[in-house]
Amino acid sequence: MLYNTIAGRLIAISTVFNSLSQLAFGWISDRVRSVHFLTLGILLPAVCISLLGFAPSISVVVLLLSISGIGIASFHPQATAQAANFTGQGRSANVSIFITGGNVGQAVGPFLIIIILSYYNNLTYLPVCVIPGIISALFTNQFLKPKPIEVANRTESSDTRSSLNSDYHSKIAPLIGLYMVAMLRTVTTIGLISYLSLQLDSLGYKNIARSGILASFTFAGSMGILFGGRVSDRISGVIILCVSLVTAAPILYISISLSNNNRLLFIMFLLFGNFILSSSVPANIVMGQQLLPNNQNLATSFMMGAAWGVAGLLNYPIGMLADQFGRVSILKALTLLPVFTAFFSLLIRKK
Repeated sequence: MLYNTIAGRLIAISTVFNSLSQLAFGWISDRVRSVHFLTLGILLPAVCISLLGFAPSISVVVLLLSISGIGIASFHPQATAQAANFTGQGRSANVSIFITGGNVGQAVGPFLIIIILSYYNNLTYLPVCVIPGIISALFTNQFLKPKPIEVANRTESSDTRSSLNSDYHSKIAPLIGLYMVAMLRTVTTIGLISYLSLQLDSLGYKNIARSGILASFTFAGSMGILFGGRVSDRISGVIILCVSLVTAAPILYISISLSNNNRLLFIMFLLFGNFILSSSVPANIVMGQQLLPNNQNLATSFMMGAAWGVAGLLNYPIGMLADQFGRVSILKALTLLPVFTAFFSLLIRKK
């Protein structure tokens, strides 16, 4: 079977609902502030993912993933914009803390599922995982209330529209640059997670070992995001982007080259490479929000949802290329992609 193609197809289908729909929710969230965007964003994924073990077919799996993705899409734009505006930290530091929490969960969740499968050989115990989701949703509904929108008068609205129109052309280039950096960096991240799993399986890694490496990969990226958030409040965001992209590429390339020879160095370079690559995520998001101060939710959805969405869709043809030219060759190509991505930072300088 063409496992790379199948993996890419499933990623592409789920990503449409998970990420691309964030654009719509980002636009709505800039106009309607409601805690229900956040509570549904927690409840829907918790319920749907917990039911995956009972799905009778691939079609039902796709349906559950799609509904879960809609919930995630409703949560991310408003939650990220709120995190950026919390007091006590810099914007980048606030965003990095928020994203780190999500990435740690993303690292731990699949690993726990693999452990359940290894010990019980089925997913009938997976619905237990809905309990933390329900508790989190209740706490969110109780303590996190989005600030009401301040309705501007007509004169202010007119002035705002005039201002936006006057500098529209000066903002479009850096927005495109920021989006391309976010999207292509995500192509590398998603591609490595997806096809590295298959590569590790072919090298004889057991399920728990393979899942542990991928969880560590995601966790290392989370620590990179946390580190990058702290640094981005002190150093130019453009510098962070360039250094992160150019430095991470050779480290990740060396890692893939060592995957079949030296397992220890392979893992060390892999984790460090993702740490460096992910350190530019907070700067990417915050610079987008600064470019669109009156539409921060929409800006966030572009830098997160739309970037992840298109990157996920691109993994479908990448999977076909992996079946055609070999998985290792495609993995190495993915590690070098950040170098070419760095050229888009030239557009950001026009801000």
